[in-house]
Amino acid sequence: MIFRKALELELIKKGPTEFAYLKKVKNTIEQLEEEEVPKYLEKEELALFLKTAKNGGLTLDYLMFLILSYTQCCLQKV
Repeated sequence: MIFRKALELELIKKGPTEFAYLKKVKNTIEQLEEEEVPKYLEKEELALFLKTAKNGGLTLDYLMFLILSYTQCCLQKV
């Protein structure tokens, strides 16, 4: 999207993602059943944690943990 706009505005000559592709990983049912379910905080636990970080944490703790709490991290084995 960004590179398409840069091409349109003639800021770049060729899109660096033109031939890029994402490899799709197909897991079997057995592999899916073996995967460990990630551990998440309940809504109330998260609220308490963020309140504690805001009131008793270091300067940027609250902001950092707030952003992380709204970010879904997906790490896949390649």
